[in-house]
Formats: sequence, structure tokens, C-alpha cells
Amino acid sequence: MTRSLRERSEQVKDLLEHHGEYPEHSGLGHDELFYMTGDGGILCAKCANKNLSLTHDPDDPQWYVTDVDSNWERYEGDPLLCDNCYREIEPIYGYLKEGEN
Repeated sequence: MTRSLRERSEQVKDLLEHHGEYPEHSGLGHDELFYMTGDGGILCAKCANKNLSLTHDPDDPQWYVTDVDSNWERYEGDPLLCDNCYREIEPIYGYLKEGEN
């Protein structure tokens, strides 16, 4: 089931209200979280928290946080990077080699 943008935005809002900032890890499994912005960008929790006031402005899509997720798996050589600090967001299940499913 695909969540709507409204549902995803509500999840982010709930995280902020509960924690006071963007959590770095999920409560279950302590998986690293990343945040998606209105323009499709990726932010690590540290960068989102350093720029907390910018992440609430829907008129600034490069900072406006719309969703949260974990990096489940990536192909080798195709890291998921924070668009602000360029730190790699580690995949939970490791790296797949090209051609693996």
C-alpha cells in the first residue's frame, strides 16, 4: 500500500513533535533514517536538524522535509548520499552486486 504525501508529511510531523528534532535512527532495529525533501533531495538527520527552521517551509522545496525512510539496500558503487554534507547513508541490508535481486 502506497502512502499519500499527506500521510508521509504527517509521519514526519509526528516524529518532530515526539522527539523535538529529526531522529537519526528508527526505534525498531536502530536503522539510520534519512529525510526526503520537496524537490526529491536527501538529507541525513544531522543536516536536517542543523537547518530545522528551513525544513518547515513548503516554499523552499530543497529543504522542506516531506518524508522519512531507511536506506534498505543499494547497488555497489551507487551510494545514497546526503545532498548537504555528502555523507553516505548506510544501507540496512548491505550492498547488492550488479545483477542481484
